[in-house]
Amino acid sequence: MAKKPPRKPTEDHAFIAFGKDGSVRKQTERYPSDKAGQEKRLAKEFCEGLSNITGSTWSHRLLSEADHDFEAFDPTTTVVCQAVEIVPKRDFLKRISEEQWIESSHPFTEVQFHDGSYWGVDQGKRDGILSSRIEGKFAKNYSKPKKPFWLLLWSVDPVFMVSWAEGGESRVSDGVKLARTKLAASGAQPFDEIWYKGPFVNPYRLWPC
Repeated sequence: MAKKPPRKPTEDHAFIAFGKDGSVRKQTERYPSDKAGQEKRLAKEFCEGLSNITGSTWSHRLLSEADHDFEAFDPTTTVVCQAVEIVPKRDFLKRISEEQWIESSHPFTEVQFHDGSYWGVDQGKRDGILSSRIEGKFAKNYSKPKKPFWLLLWSVDPVFMVSWAEGGESRVSDGVKLARTKLAASGAQPFDEIWYKGPFVNPYRLWPC
């Protein structure tokens, strides 16, 4: 009997939709729990975002090779994409009790509320997670394809932000600044470009910048 593909961690991500008729509804979505399903959903959303920001029409095809995840292409360019996920509850959040939050008897300077629970933010790990994921992919020693080669970091958690607008100006997180400083010193080989994709937002290019 063929083995079922292993399940991968996935969580709901939600947003508020405002209708033209004044209606308000909460839309909740969840990525598939298998690797192939997640890659298909991610590739689709990434290409939709590229289409939004480039004015060109991007599509995708999943790859059968073990090393890489999918190709993204428009009428003039085809790129090979390697993707890696950031999961805040695994990577830099730690659950704390409601009593710890009320009494401030925890060591965190920032606390988030998710799914009925309180989570302390390890700010050092949060600021370092982009660099950590990138360096982890460097350690794989991928052979550079003949086509342009992109690394895509992604998360379904809307709280993990890498860029935003403030006072009419664009801002980036400390994690982005750290990653760019390291990339400026070491280079990004074998990757030609490095991107981040969060939920409900267009992809953001981390490198080159």
